[in-house]
Amino acid sequence: MSNPESRKIETESFGRSVGLSRRGAGGGAKMRDAVGGLGSIVSLWLTLTSNLFLTAGLQAYTLRMVPQRIWLAFNGHLVGIRTKKLEIVQDLMLAAKNGFPISLRDVEPPSITLHTTEHAEALDSGSAIAKVAAQLTPCAARETPLIVKAKGNIEEENILRFWKNLPEATLVADGEMAYLELKESYVLGNPNLGHRFIVRPIYKELCARMDTEGSGQWVVTGTPGIGKAIFSAYYLWTAACKNKTVLWEPFQTPGRPVRTYLMTSSGVELLADNSDKLANARANSETLYIVDGRAPQQCQAWTLLVTSPQRKHYKDILKESSSSLLYMPPWSYEELEFCKAVLYPDERILPTTLMRRLFEWYGGVPRFVVARAKDQLKKLDGDEEAVLEKMVGDLTQAISGVPMRKIIELHLARSRDGEYSHHVLHLCRHPKKGLRQFQLAWASSQVKNLVFDRFVQEIRSDQAYFLTRISRLDDLRGLVFEVYAHAALRDGGRFQARRLDCDPPSDQSVEVTFPAAERQYFRVTVSEQHAIKHQSLMKALGAVNKAQYQPSPRLYFVVPSDRYFTYKRQPYLKADGKVYTDRLGDVGKVEQWALMIPTGRERPATVKDSEHHAGTKRKAD
Repeated sequence: MSNPESRKIETESFGRSVGLSRRGAGGGAKMRDAVGGLGSIVSLWLTLTSNLFLTAGLQAYTLRMVPQRIWLAFNGHLVGIRTKKLEIVQDLMLAAKNGFPISLRDVEPPSITLHTTEHAEALDSGSAIAKVAAQLTPCAARETPLIVKAKGNIEEENILRFWKNLPEATLVADGEMAYLELKESYVLGNPNLGHRFIVRPIYKELCARMDTEGSGQWVVTGTPGIGKAIFSAYYLWTAACKNKTVLWEPFQTPGRPVRTYLMTSSGVELLADNSDKLANARANSETLYIVDGRAPQQCQAWTLLVTSPQRKHYKDILKESSSSLLYMPPWSYEELEFCKAVLYPDERILPTTLMRRLFEWYGGVPRFVVARAKDQLKKLDGDEEAVLEKMVGDLTQAISGVPMRKIIELHLARSRDGEYSHHVLHLCRHPKKGLRQFQLAWASSQVKNLVFDRFVQEIRSDQAYFLTRISRLDDLRGLVFEVYAHAALRDGGRFQARRLDCDPPSDQSVEVTFPAAERQYFRVTVSEQHAIKHQSLMKALGAVNKAQYQPSPRLYFVVPSDRYFTYKRQPYLKADGKVYTDRLGDVGKVEQWALMIPTGRERPATVKDSEHHAGTKRKAD
């Protein structure tokens, strides 16, 4: 626009020139005034018309500099938008949000910034598009797009960086243990998980099973808190190194929308549920479809579901003939020691003594004995005793506040409501059936003792349920029977027993009581087979004065009524699990007996054993 001061000068000059010409012709004063006024009006009209023309021309020239179409780039993806109706940069931000409706659906326009290059300052949201036209001109080409960044979308950037840098991660081995060191990224894009993670030996075993067997749909489950999500990170690493196409659905808290990422060598893209790319990827058997903590979509893609033991997540997938279910066991203490050495070597962050003491309560669950222990120590200003008191208190309260029957029912139901039952019962590796079956075990020796103290009376008063109705699961029944049997032996009394290793084996029962002499050994079991390790029994015998072996020491297999009359002599095993065939030594002097704990199905003893009627109660160890 023209300067007002210049308009004034032009108007006055025009008027003076007209007046002088009229005076030169000899005109009167009135004529001079009239002509001078007319001249001013004409001059003003000409000036305004000229300025309007110049302004319109300048605007037209400026608008012609803004490309009709510019390219926007976000997380490695491009979209073209038209600028015709855009007036200010803020309109361009809204166009960017609409251009990436999936990736930016949770981001408000004020959180979006636009940059002409990766490291350039953000465009001012209030600036007119015409004002930044020169900066936008290069963005008309796909090769130099306008860079879109989202302040609230750091998660997307972290996931992209995690995936792109995975092939450059370093696997650091230390004997059987190993960890993966990531390059300039966070595990699963989550800053809370750090830059490295432990690679447990079980991860490699699971991958080997998946690679060699023909199943196209896999479910990996186990006790909550043992790191199943980290296993998915390990599998993503193997996929990235092989240039595989991956569909990844990370864990989402309930209520949040499902996010599905397409991961390829080109980058990461968040896909809409109705996206053609999503449909095509699921229909491709070469795609790896990895889901954390929810039921996956049924599709042709190779599928891996990692989840806590909630049946609703995997009941449908296991209906397929090509599916398989595998169990991941809790951590050993040696694994936890390695984890601490790699992730938290500073004793001020996580003292070894605190981890060990919590392991005695929580067992091999790093969510509690490592992660939560570290966080609580920081919260409680490094007071180790306060952390132990709080975490043990939380555990005992969780266990004591629920009846044992409820814990078992929730465990059997495999529902989210029963997650706290895993504070009591852990899903461990089955010694004979490998990864396809689990074996229940007490979470820890401290939890076992707590259960003994809190629930024995409940089990006694409702033994029909605990010892009969749950018999379809021997390992669960065995744990409950162990509580019941220990209480019965601790209280003492008379029990039916029969010898197993005489020739021929006795099918008659005797009544026995236990004197205080330390020459009885007990194995509580509900299984038909319960072999004994020769080395362990030799060690136990060595701890007792041999003078007390008169008569021979006895090994009692403490069994329920329905096992008692058919129970047979058990073999001794070597350390490798094979039957011991060498000279037994002192173990050969041990008599094997079956001892019945009444469960409502027993029958009376047929022979009295007068030798054992001392009537003294013996406390079972």
